[in-house]
Amino acid sequence: MNNSKKQRVYTKEFKEEAIKLAMKSVSYAQVAKNLDIPLGTLYGWLEKVKKPSSPDFKTDNLISSKALLEENKR
Repeated sequence: MNNSKKQRVYTKEFKEEAIKLAMKSVSYAQVAKNLDIPLGTLYGWLEKVKKPSSPDFKTDNLISSKALLEENKR
């Protein structure tokens, strides 16, 4: 039997929306649960937002999200 998990593929739009939701939320875990994605996956996307050279996301759409992330860390 094959016990390997199938890797899910997410669209850029889905990732961007997940990041925006996480920025507005008090709980990243709740956002991940609501979107049915692993928490580690969401954290990975949030880390990529911090790096402006990341080709995975449209940084111009996420500039305000990045600012929110920084503000939430304070």
